[in-house]
Amino acid sequence: MDHIKVLKRAFQITWNYRALWIFGIILALTVGGRPSYNPNPGDNSQAKYTVDHPGEIPESLELPDGREVTVPQVLREVTTWIAIGVTLTGLCCCVIIIWIVVATVARYVAETSLIRMVDDYEETSEKRGVREGFRMGWSRASFRLFLIDALFLAAGLVVFVPLFILVAALAGVSVYMFVSEVIVLGVIIAVAAAGLFFLIILLGILVGIAVQFLKPFFQRACVLENLGVIDSIRHALGFVKRHFAWDIVVMWAIVLGLEIAWLFVMVMVVFALILAALVVAAAPLLLIGGLGSLIIGWPAWVVGGVLFLLVFLVLLIVPSVFLRGLEMTFLSTVWTLTYRELRALEGLAEEPQDSPEDAPDSK
Repeated sequence: MDHIKVLKRAFQITWNYRALWIFGIILALTVGGRPSYNPNPGDNSQAKYTVDHPGEIPESLELPDGREVTVPQVLREVTTWIAIGVTLTGLCCCVIIIWIVVATVARYVAETSLIRMVDDYEETSEKRGVREGFRMGWSRASFRLFLIDALFLAAGLVVFVPLFILVAALAGVSVYMFVSEVIVLGVIIAVAAAGLFFLIILLGILVGIAVQFLKPFFQRACVLENLGVIDSIRHALGFVKRHFAWDIVVMWAIVLGLEIAWLFVMVMVVFALILAALVVAAAPLLLIGGLGSLIIGWPAWVVGGVLFLLVFLVLLIVPSVFLRGLEMTFLSTVWTLTYRELRALEGLAEEPQDSPEDAPDSK
């Protein structure tokens, strides 16, 4: 396989096929990380005080010695604040859960769209619009991509959670030995627990690298071959095994080098964006804060500060997400073209050659 040819073609498609950028930006917004949330926000160990109406707390309390103490207004309104806090917490949790669901769906639809749009472009030389791209992505294949990731996540939990429980148990036993003044045995168990812990971490890193190495082929076997979850994994493993020695390893090395170089470029770009955002965002702060303070006083500086923060974040985040989207579009295109190229080479190798006995008779 001509690796340089694949990279050049991927760059051309990424640059000229602008509809792909939308799906790359979606991936940049959803793959980078997901917000975490507490599924039971109201559960804590602190004592709770619940009443049906704020008026149930009296305005004054009578002490055992006969004295009467006035209850502060803030305390009498505590149930109102508790209700507001619980309501806001519930709303925030609902918003976060909705965001997780929407982001997950958007991520796998975008991945499927990028793969199918590039494959379709190589087949037909036609550029599809964003709407058609979403139609290509909204399919069973996107759900299967989710199931593939979920399968590996579940396998990781099944393997690594018991190992970490074992480490915790060994650590507990070592502490018990120290408390019981069995120092030598406690030290041995503690060393074993520490060694096992670092061994698990190393194993997790190696497994993560292997999964990331194989993931592009799992995805393309699923989307382009229209295979199920298990069949996609099986097909991709065989595919990688046949081309591992040269084509795939070299392409991975090139992609890794490009990602490292892009990281250095992005560090410089982000630094320049921070400087530019600070300069531009300072204008509303000084204008609104300085002039507004002459009219309404210090609240103008608060408004100016809020505008400063908003402008700064927009100028910093929007270009960063856009560039990250271009990067993900390019990488997805590279792996789709690599898969197509290797599949085409396999097809050429499997074509039967005409033997002299099979040649047509000239008579």
